[in-house]
Amino acid sequence: MKRRDNLPKLYSLDGGVNAAGMLSFQNDLFKSGAIVSAAVATGVSITGATGVGLNIEGTPTSYGIQITATTGSAIGIFAGTIDYGINIAGSGTTGTGVVIGSCTTAAILIYGACDEGITITGVCTTAINVTGGPINVTLTQTLATPGTVRSIYGKNVTRGTSQTSGNLVGVRGEVNITAGCAVSTSYLYGTQGKLITNASTLTSGTFAGVYGQLDVSSATINGGKIAALSADIYGFTSGSSNYIDGVYVEHVAGGVINSMFKAIAKSNYVFDLASNTHTQMGVTGAATTAAGWLKINVEGSTRYINLWSTAP
Repeated sequence: MKRRDNLPKLYSLDGGVNAAGMLSFQNDLFKSGAIVSAAVATGVSITGATGVGLNIEGTPTSYGIQITATTGSAIGIFAGTIDYGINIAGSGTTGTGVVIGSCTTAAILIYGACDEGITITGVCTTAINVTGGPINVTLTQTLATPGTVRSIYGKNVTRGTSQTSGNLVGVRGEVNITAGCAVSTSYLYGTQGKLITNASTLTSGTFAGVYGQLDVSSATINGGKIAALSADIYGFTSGSSNYIDGVYVEHVAGGVINSMFKAIAKSNYVFDLASNTHTQMGVTGAATTAAGWLKINVEGSTRYINLWSTAP
């Protein structure tokens, strides 16, 4: 019988089956490490592997694994005692670990009971970089005592013995307005916190749109600007504006709230103010001509602060 060498190969392996991995590709001559093009329920299914389920050690010119025209799951990893579902452990400085093209539903879908949906432990400049759209995280819980549940948890841990410069940030939000853009009747903010109470009953506890907590349990404090909440206005180096405020509180609905500012603390001062070499305050002279008052609550008692219209 005449030999037919030009027939398409069902598969081509250089190393065959590797005992260390379920399937091992070690040839650099092929374009794709594995091609699954049939419309199957599961493109690649690893159900009982230990160690490395799929190991690709070559340098393919296009893709290590390419899966097209699948239904169900392109890669299904379930019900096994594997060390990692997907382990990308390369040491290169270029390239991308995982590339996901256009998706009609979700690029990555994680559901079920798991301790951590995605864990990134390596040292990298950007762990997850999304440039084409938003990231939406939705959690639903029905427990009466859920403990601490966070939709997104950002953590930045220092490992050195000292730090003399730089910025460490747990979570950053940024809105960048294009130069020359005219903005009106809009809400633009770097970070939004929002609590929606719906038709619930709030009895006791702490409820806030944004909550900042400063933990100084074991710290030695010798100086610095240390606060649970800090606000900074940057870039306004000259001139004067009647529209920029350090803190703005708004409540314009018909209901009457208790106060615009409320505090309980052991402190040296109620307010610690500095003029920044301006004329909005002073420590000499006295204003005259009573022209109004402020109503405040001090230790549960109503008190009034007189206001004066004539400067010292």
